[in-house]
Amino acid sequence: PDRTEPCFNTWKDVAIPGYLHRHEILSLAMQARPLSERQHLAVFLGRTDPSRGPHPATGEADVRGAIRRLHLDGKMFVGQNLSIPEMHGVMGNARFCFVPKGKSAWSLRFYEALFANCVPVVLSDFWELPFEDFLPLPQFVIKWPMHEVTDKLLRFLEEQSDEVVEALMAAGRLFRCWYVYPPLLHEQETARDVDELARLCPQLDRQNAFKGIVRSLESKRRASRS
Repeated sequence: PDRTEPCFNTWKDVAIPGYLHRHEILSLAMQARPLSERQHLAVFLGRTDPSRGPHPATGEADVRGAIRRLHLDGKMFVGQNLSIPEMHGVMGNARFCFVPKGKSAWSLRFYEALFANCVPVVLSDFWELPFEDFLPLPQFVIKWPMHEVTDKLLRFLEEQSDEVVEALMAAGRLFRCWYVYPPLLHEQETARDVDELARLCPQLDRQNAFKGIVRSLESKRRASRS
């Protein structure tokens, strides 16, 4: 309530990806359906009760409350208390996956959506996504104002043609492995040609979360003045 300025400073801070275990990544990818078979326009997996709403002193939009209203009106699917396989199945059966602000600005749902081949719809106005400095995020992410989570958003999503959605999904597949932390040695298969994660992310040794963090840090570096 006494916050006077954002905690994140774009000029000196670096946003890093959340961690998904390889088993989660592979489970999401395995349950990702072709676009033509997806039954849901938009989904959200998570709590929408008032405890996940904004602090009254901030004056921020209650984005999860808005999602709850759309769900109660029968306009989108919201899943709570699902098992992890059930969650992955729902995300892999949707065109768009909502990634709203909760108690914090960021959410693992963003990374899960990418590996479910579900277009992330980020509903968190002040979240600077990891690697914005070098990834073309508008090619695979939709960012929407928190105070406009209404029928207007669903109409916008409905208007996106299959060609547009396929392009967003394809770009997501192209760049999503930048958000993967390479597995520990004991988690890797002996041969890369039988390692499922290596097949999903064939350039993981060069495009991964650690490489991305270093690249972002290098962009913040400046020479000494003395």
